[in-house]
Amino acid sequence: MNMYYFNSFFIYSILGFILESVVYKFYSSCRHSGIYFGPFASVYGLGALFLIILYNLIYEKFENVNKYLKPIIFVIISTLFLTLIEFVCGHIIYILFHTDLWDYTKNQYNFGKYICLETSIMWAILSIIFIYIIKPFFDKHIKIIKKSESYLFMIIFLLDMFFTLILKK
Repeated sequence: MNMYYFNSFFIYSILGFILESVVYKFYSSCRHSGIYFGPFASVYGLGALFLIILYNLIYEKFENVNKYLKPIIFVIISTLFLTLIEFVCGHIIYILFHTDLWDYTKNQYNFGKYICLETSIMWAILSIIFIYIIKPFFDKHIKIIKKSESYLFMIIFLLDMFFTLILKK
């Protein structure tokens, strides 16, 4: 079993947790990033998986599309879908845990609590940074993770998910 996608999800969930933690510290917030007990923000892992799959689809499957048009298509689709992921995850977290981890109602261009134009623009910028800088760097490391280590990561993550669902409900 190829563990590339799981390892990517795991690594980028941790990096998302770190990113949010830094942002929270910058804004002097005492909030904990994510819903899990451990250092995971799975919305970032899901977003990263989507970006990897979308990039492969656009750049490998659509060979006859203009090379200048591919990045534009990638950014537009990634922005829309990352915004959709944020919207859906915000609702799921509220349904499961009766809490809002983010609330954009105070932002000028919000669409409800969970999405806003400002954040969608940030997703567009981060999708470019992710595909052209972050992913190439971490791919070297992700591809050499041993299968036994992947299973250990999976067990840790699933236990954290289980205890989060049981204890934080």
